Amino acid sequence: MPDKDLRLNSLSRYSKESPRLFLEEHSHCEIPAGCGGVVLRWFNPSRSLPVLLRMYVNGDVDFALDGASTEFTRPLVEYGEHVLSFVVSGFDRKAGILMFAASVETNSKASPVSRREFVSEADGSWKYTLDAPSSASWMSAGFDDSDWRTLVVKPVPQPDKSSARWFWHKQLVELGANGLGINENWTTRLFGRAPSSDRIWIRKVFNLTPEAAS
Repeated sequence: MPDKDLRLNSLSRYSKESPRLFLEEHSHCEIPAGCGGVVLRWFNPSRSLPVLLRMYVNGDVDFALDGASTEFTRPLVEYGEHVLSFVVSGFDRKAGILMFAASVETNSKASPVSRREFVSEADGSWKYTLDAPSSASWMSAGFDDSDWRTLVVKPVPQPDKSSARWFWHKQLVELGANGLGINENWTTRLFGRAPSSDRIWIRKVFNLTPEAAS
């Protein structure tokens, strides 16, 4: 049999190597791959990093990164400015609504990284409104949110230990994430009473820099 036929049928023919790319292995829990599936993902650390997103929301939430909904818990995020957006309904105004943590963690032996990027805290960067935005521009980095209010620290009720949500709550507490909610006194003064809307729009701008990989 000619050598070229042997090379054609060789599995090594489909292998991939690159001095610029790193290979990660993910379970079906991290990236949708079907039950028990495994996903191999290449990424270029000079352009982007996988950012692990953890959240606990006291209500029903629609979440988006840069205006696009994502099912990934560890999406690849390019360097630069980005926006997390949350639309939460069915929340308790007197309690914390949201806990969140973002960290850069890679599964690559060639470039292992484990670093906390940010957690939910009352630093003025977590903005909210109770009035429905007129367009989707509120989910973009260039949006003017100067008239939005800032979330304040409020404990998020701990779920029952029999609930699967208890694990996420516990993990976020251990990571140092604070529960955030609205200033009920401020909304009462502004409207004369608590607003009737059962939805809240929350945005958080963050910047991912190459230093996160060092």
